[in-house]
Amino acid sequence: STATPFEWLLMKRLVIWFLLFNTIGFCRAQLRPVLPDLNFDRRGDFHYMDSLRNLAHRHIKSTERLPHTSKNDTIRLEGLRYLAIVFKQWRHDKSDSSFYYANRLVQQAKHLNNPLYQVRGLMLEEYFYRVRKNDYPKALQINQEASKLCSGLPRASSPLWQVQMNMGDIYVVLRDYPKALQSYQASLTLLPINTLVSKQNQKLLMAQVVSQIGEVYDRQSKVD
Repeated sequence: STATPFEWLLMKRLVIWFLLFNTIGFCRAQLRPVLPDLNFDRRGDFHYMDSLRNLAHRHIKSTERLPHTSKNDTIRLEGLRYLAIVFKQWRHDKSDSSFYYANRLVQQAKHLNNPLYQVRGLMLEEYFYRVRKNDYPKALQINQEASKLCSGLPRASSPLWQVQMNMGDIYVVLRDYPKALQSYQASLTLLPINTLVSKQNQKLLMAQVVSQIGEVYDRQSKVD
């Protein structure tokens, strides 16, 4: 059937409103780009890692325009954390970029009174000193600072399990095996409580801790 002029006008308006709402949704999506999980198997893929770097930079730039609220501040901090992780895992990058953004994360989280993201930033700084610089006293100091901050966090979201795992690794290098075992056992106890770590990753991390405990006993010739 032939549409009346009024019906055509109504259809045109509906199309315009549809396009308008989709454009607004698209702009909002562009304002806060989704930060995807990093595929660790592709860390050696330059173009893939570079795309994540660009995405994180766009995320940080776009969130600078958002008003200061607790939610928006967390979104900003997450962008810094993500960028620090990308540089940490990027096999092509040999610079101190990860440490730079980790330090920015720590300072901003401290300014915003967000202890969770402050600890997350400290964990990235700790990795830099422990793995890249082999500065174990400094790494141990950072872990102890993070441990104090974790005491004020809910156990379900506290990264204390990671702090204890890191300290266990340091004590192994320093050959303080009793403290290493103590730290690993603490990590093994805390991991199942944390709700921010997926069940699959919990199992993988707990398997890693158990393996490290076995390594410690092997170093002590405690075969049984």
